[in-house]
Amino acid sequence: MPIDKTNYLYASTDKLISMYDDLTRYALDDIVTRVLQNGVITGTSEYQIWKLQEMGYHLDKIRIYIKQMTKYSDQEIDKIFKGSGIDYYKSVNKISIDYGMDTPLALNTSQFMDDVFSYYVRSTKGTVNNLTKTTINSSQNLLIDKLDQVHFRVVTGTQSYQQAISEAVTEIGMSQLKVTYPSGRQENIDTAVRRSVMTGVNKCFADMNLIRGNSNGFNYVLVSSHLGARHVPFPSPEYLSHDIWQGKVYEVNWSSVPIANIMGGISDV
Repeated sequence: MPIDKTNYLYASTDKLISMYDDLTRYALDDIVTRVLQNGVITGTSEYQIWKLQEMGYHLDKIRIYIKQMTKYSDQEIDKIFKGSGIDYYKSVNKISIDYGMDTPLALNTSQFMDDVFSYYVRSTKGTVNNLTKTTINSSQNLLIDKLDQVHFRVVTGTQSYQQAISEAVTEIGMSQLKVTYPSGRQENIDTAVRRSVMTGVNKCFADMNLIRGNSNGFNYVLVSSHLGARHVPFPSPEYLSHDIWQGKVYEVNWSSVPIANIMGGISDV
């Protein structure tokens, strides 16, 4: 029975995602600790000074944690790519051998293939690390919001100190660290990291498939399919609705596939 590569790759990122869950818990725990230390500071100027100090302490702690975690997350990304590569080669090498190739293109037989693989590993690590750094602002903003919330509700008499603290801690517990994309869109860190890694792996082996297909003289490809493919009513352009084009055979116009340009991108990284 063939391996469901989508589910396999999704499961292979579980350990990496657990690292980012730990980061979220670490940051939220530190925020709770600082909110609980708030006390009843009624003077606005005294409160602002204290808040700035707490923001600085929190920022330093999160930066140190992320720096320590990056080494282990990079190692896990290496493992995910290599594990996916082993599964990938088992299937494509069989196809190549069936077509009479004694030495199918692989990382250890083609410098070009090895360069493409290394490029995507580096690129994915860079994407994940950049996304992680944006969570510093998310954590910092959450701390500011909850400190201000408690302070305002206590000094205005809206809630007692105990009520304000209890509500703030409950809300922190339901929060998630967010990553921020250049467009301004935000997303939970675990979702963003998993998508980045899965996208990196899939792009890597898609390009390697193109290289292998071109080298072997193949002019037709069978596109894979899966349940739950994205459906867009009346899509424009048509490819936005994935269920329309998946699972079909297509002829490749190699003159329009910029395989040679991949190397240009690699050299820039």
